[in-house]
Amino acid sequence: MKTLFQLGVAMLLCSSISAQSVIHRISAGEDFYYYANELQAALNDASPGDTILVPGHVYTFSPTIVTSVVLIGVGYDPESTTATGVSEIQGNLTLNAPNTEVTGFKITGQITINAAATGSVIQRCKGESNVSFNSSANNIMITECIFANQSTSSAANSNISISNADNVEINNSLFESLTASSGSTGLLLNNNVIFDGFSGVTGATFSCNVIDGGFATGSSGTLENDNIFNNNVVLDAGCTDACLTTDIGSDNVSNNTLFVTGTSVFGADLTDYPETGNDYLILDTSPA
Repeated sequence: MKTLFQLGVAMLLCSSISAQSVIHRISAGEDFYYYANELQAALNDASPGDTILVPGHVYTFSPTIVTSVVLIGVGYDPESTTATGVSEIQGNLTLNAPNTEVTGFKITGQITINAAATGSVIQRCKGESNVSFNSSANNIMITECIFANQSTSSAANSNISISNADNVEINNSLFESLTASSGSTGLLLNNNVIFDGFSGVTGATFSCNVIDGGFATGSSGTLENDNIFNNNVVLDAGCTDACLTTDIGSDNVSNNTLFVTGTSVFGADLTDYPETGNDYLILDTSPA
């Protein structure tokens, strides 16, 4: 009887634990588990190369990643994470370790990438504030991300700012604006939607992007020098190649740029997304 009673208690405990969301850290083939509110503890315990699987939960703190880990959330789209809810950081996120990977999070605060985070990747995340590359944050990739704050029409609330960082690559993402210092080199932007243009960009290559900005009126800022545009769509009624090559910069090259007259991709500003859940759709009336 005693054995059966103990077995019953053990089964109840296992059922109770399994019903809760847990964080799973994998380190050198060993498994470690934490309650969903113990993300900071999992980060503190991590060794370089660990993978941390993060369930749907709202984390109300600002983590700083100081160890090279792979941090994987369940995603930012509530329609695709109905079983657990989204993995949401209600605070800032700072990357301060090399070769860090962050995937599948909604982040409401600023994302800061420091020089120590060289070789890191951010993918399939949704950010609602700025992304800031500090000096010498080199060889960083951002891919399949959305950076936009629907609560405001100000482009400054989801700007990507790059300061003296080399070989940054941004792919398959949507963001409001891009600012880069003249000391940043090797910047690649491929297959993005850039809603509100850019400022101070030098030596970058733009390929297959949709750029929704007022080049003819100068509202997209300055490009500076030595940028290459390949196969982009620019939404500006009064713009020609000269807008890119001479009007807002010098020594820029425009190859196969399609300048389109028509309405904006998303409406008057980013608050006008025709959004269903978290599915960002281009307007039916968009020329892009």
